[in-house]
Amino acid sequence: MLDRKCLFVKADGTRCNAYRMKGSSYCYWHVPDRAEERESSSRRGGKRSQAEGLSDWTDRELKTVQDVDKLIQDLLNATIRGDIHPRLVNAATGLINLLLKAKEAGSLEERIAALEEAVMKGCKCKH
Repeated sequence: MLDRKCLFVKADGTRCNAYRMKGSSYCYWHVPDRAEERESSSRRGGKRSQAEGLSDWTDRELKTVQDVDKLIQDLLNATIRGDIHPRLVNAATGLINLLLKAKEAGSLEERIAALEEAVMKGCKCKH
């Protein structure tokens, strides 16, 4: 297997552990005549990795399950089209989950308060 590995030797004296590119003795990162290509690729990758928002995004309030469903569908379609970075979708998904949990907790608190009030009204005992 060592013969398929990159021949580059690191500063600490160990060899690079990546596989060589076809027709080369080095991996992509160590081919001497590809430095400019790697730098350009790295710049593009760095810019692409920054979470870009949707330019035509309009703020919306999420009050119902249908509102959340519509938002998820919009994010899914934008991701598939390549209009939005997957990291932004992951962040949005996490926030959507938090929102839904908060709404569920709020709903439970309201129901408990209503039940307590009903019990207290119907109670003949002294407090």
